[in-house]
Amino acid sequence: MELNDSVRQIKELKVQGAEMIARFALETIRNVLKQSNADSAGLLYSEMADARKKLAAARPTEPCMFNAFKYVFMDVKNESTIEMYKSFLERIELALKHFDFAQQTIAKIASQKVKNGSIIFTHCHSST
Repeated sequence: MELNDSVRQIKELKVQGAEMIARFALETIRNVLKQSNADSAGLLYSEMADARKKLAAARPTEPCMFNAFKYVFMDVKNESTIEMYKSFLERIELALKHFDFAQQTIAKIASQKVKNGSIIFTHCHSST
């Protein structure tokens, strides 16, 4: 997943739905991190912040993506290069796992509430 291609896909509405966009952005920024050759914490942070800025600009009205980025970037500025890399990677993975857990929890609760034969209305691009 190349950054500019991901930005294009988000802009062109190839990726839709709040959670799907956030996941896609997190997967993209994880690839940016893994492909980085940064030799300093400042350079690594700059590369990640640049990727975040480009992805966020692709869909400026997407709060789920912004919240995911806020979590990923929380308190990493004062870390060493290796610790920053580890923190970014760990938070990206935790954010993605959170989305999976939320999906499972919503499905479990909903399956107990919705009776067979019910008519269900869903919001556009709903992932649940």
